[in-house]
Amino acid sequence: VLIKKGLRSGHLDRTAGIDPIQASMELIFAEPGVSSVVVGTLNPVHLRANVVVAESVLNQHG
Repeated sequence: VLIKKGLRSGHLDRTAGIDPIQASMELIFAEPGVSSVVVGTLNPVHLRANVVVAESVLNQHG
């Protein structure tokens, strides 16, 4: 399964109280055929934050 632009290039809905990256990763990893996600960023702070969220979501689905 390939999901292109799973994080919508940073243009996500900013619903109050919901982390848009976590919501996106939860949706992505809810698909039975998905076991990984490739995240591209030029900002190392964003990359670290995305890894933390991905680990959290994977641990919940684990």
